[in-house]
Amino acid sequence: MICSLLAASCVLAISAGGAPDPPRLALERRFADLLGTDDGCFVLHDVRRDRTLRVNPVQCRRRLPPCSTFKIFNSLAGLQSGVLKDENTRFAWDGAPQPFPAWEKDHTLATAVRDSVVWYFQRVAAGVGEKAMPRYLDAVGYGNRDISGGLTRFWLGSSLRVSPDEQVVFLRRLYRGDLPFDQRHIDVVKKVLVQEEAGGVVFSGKTGTCEAGDGSRVGWFVGRQASPAADYVFATTVVGQSLRERPRGAGADGLRAREISRALLAELPAP
Repeated sequence: MICSLLAASCVLAISAGGAPDPPRLALERRFADLLGTDDGCFVLHDVRRDRTLRVNPVQCRRRLPPCSTFKIFNSLAGLQSGVLKDENTRFAWDGAPQPFPAWEKDHTLATAVRDSVVWYFQRVAAGVGEKAMPRYLDAVGYGNRDISGGLTRFWLGSSLRVSPDEQVVFLRRLYRGDLPFDQRHIDVVKKVLVQEEAGGVVFSGKTGTCEAGDGSRVGWFVGRQASPAADYVFATTVVGQSLRERPRGAGADGLRAREISRALLAELPAP
């Protein structure tokens, strides 16, 4: 079986004869190998067949801080509110030291999404404001909709929490134009999320990394892979011990979650 979106249970696909489905078992084994001693989830919705596959479904229902994957929602709110005009809206770097050299310059929406520039989106959230941001979150039904952690921090290991299942619902609505934002703003966000186009396949998404609480850290990658043959939206989490001094792409990290996503997508049987 392949589960319906947000179904309460889904452990293994079962073939007509009652035996575990070999492709599903292979995907679970591959995910376990890639995670090692960390925990995590992979949830994928096949848009054209309206089917959802989960690996580690308990973790797929677990709400975690969205970290920088919230830049997708923040971009929509910024555009809808008028804080941002389009993907070319430029904010000037104020000269404050930043954790990465790529952040120490002026940025547009497009480059700030690409380089995951926190200060840019803190300005966006501040511009949207404490009254409008909750209204947008409520209208979408995004996670627990809690911004009590502070207007420029609530998504960064703070009060806002969302599950991988909920991220996939949000992405599905984004890509079918079913969100309470103007279509022109949705189109801008879809454009800036594109990471790679090759051979008719468009790969889009956003990384995220932050503290998850209880001494753990979460790495996210949420996105879409579309081609003439298939259209998938998906979310991957890696949850592990908090390691503040580590190379990027190691441990529970958004870059690692992206690479795991790519590896698992490559394991999917042909549509």
